[in-house]
Amino acid sequence: MDRRILCGTLCAAMAKGADTRIALMRAAERLFSKNGVAAVSLREVASEAGQRNVSAVLYHFGTKVELLECVLERHSDPIQKVCAERVNRWQNDASVTMRDVIELLVSELIKKLDDPDGGRAYLALCAQLAASPDFPLTERRAAQAPGAMQLSAKLLSFSAPIPPQVFPLRMMRFANILYLSFADYIRVSNAGFAIPREIFFEELTGALAAVVTGPILAPLSQSHP
Repeated sequence: MDRRILCGTLCAAMAKGADTRIALMRAAERLFSKNGVAAVSLREVASEAGQRNVSAVLYHFGTKVELLECVLERHSDPIQKVCAERVNRWQNDASVTMRDVIELLVSELIKKLDDPDGGRAYLALCAQLAASPDFPLTERRAAQAPGAMQLSAKLLSFSAPIPPQVFPLRMMRFANILYLSFADYIRVSNAGFAIPREIFFEELTGALAAVVTGPILAPLSQSHP
C-alpha cells in the first residue's frame, strides 16, 4: 500500500477513535450528573453516545471508574493548568493572600457555568461526588493531580494551625462547600431566581476562606470549667 494512503487511513482511524472517545465522555457526564454514577450502566452510556453496544466504552475506557476519571480530567486539567501557572508566579510574592488563591479557583470554576460543552454537568457531577461514599471526589485522580496538590499546599500555607490529621477533613469540607454551592446556584437559577454572579462569587469565597482559616475550638468542658 502507498505510504501516503496508509498514513491517511491511520490518521482517519485515529480521528474517528478520538471522536468516539469524546462522544462517550460527553454522554457519560450528562448521565452521571443527572442520574448518579452508581445508577448509570456502561450500556446506557454507549446508547446515549449513539454507539450500538457497550464494546466501544470497554475499548476506550475499560471500566466505569476509568470513564469517570477521564470525564473529570477533561474539565479539570485546563483549570489546574491555569491555577498551577498562577501559583508558580506567586511563589516569591509576599503580597499574595489566601483570598487571592481562593478567588483564582472560584473564578475558573465560575467560567464552567457558561461552558456549553458540559460545564454545568461537570459542576453538578463534582457536587454529587463531593458527598459520595462510593466515588468520593477527593479520591479521584483529578483531586490528586499535581496541580490540585499544588493549590492545596498554597491554601494550607495560610491556614490556622491544625493537627495534620485534621487537614483531610478540612479539604473535604472545602470541596463540599465549593461544589455544593455551585449545584445550589444552578438549581435556583434554573428555577428562575437570579443571583448576581458578583454576589455569588463574594459569598462563596468568604465561606471558603472561613473553612481554611477557622481555628479548632477547645471543647466546651475545657473552655468553660
